[in-house]
Amino acid sequence: MTSYEEWLNLVEVNLGGVIRFIQATQRYMSKLGGSIINVGSIYGIVGVSGSAIYSMTKGGLISLTKSLALELAPKKIRVNTISAGMTDTDLTQRIFDKLGSQQEERMKLMHPFGFGKPEDVAGGIAYLASDDARWITGTVLVIDGGYTAS
Repeated sequence: MTSYEEWLNLVEVNLGGVIRFIQATQRYMSKLGGSIINVGSIYGIVGVSGSAIYSMTKGGLISLTKSLALELAPKKIRVNTISAGMTDTDLTQRIFDKLGSQQEERMKLMHPFGFGKPEDVAGGIAYLASDDARWITGTVLVIDGGYTAS
């Protein structure tokens, strides 16, 4: 189980930072409208043993997104979340270095298209920020190489 200090840190980073950012920016965006895109995780959608608090914060981000989509709609501000699967980054590699090759291989098998690349997630963000997504708000776009399909 996560220690109390780790719990506070996860809530602060994964929810507190997002809330403060949105509070600061929505004042300016309310004049012109716009798009807020939160970056979450598939762990906010599926249960993962050993990651209860992290998953809780990512699930909270999804709920925050849906509520703010309704609250900010009159200001023409869209709010969506990207829920990403395992993405090949330096952080991911550091995690796997601690876990070992067996766990890394098991995680790879859970992603039918393999791990994503940062540009896979960036493509979803670019779409949600574009005018092509002008009628999309309160949505979770899952980019996970098939992980949640299983």
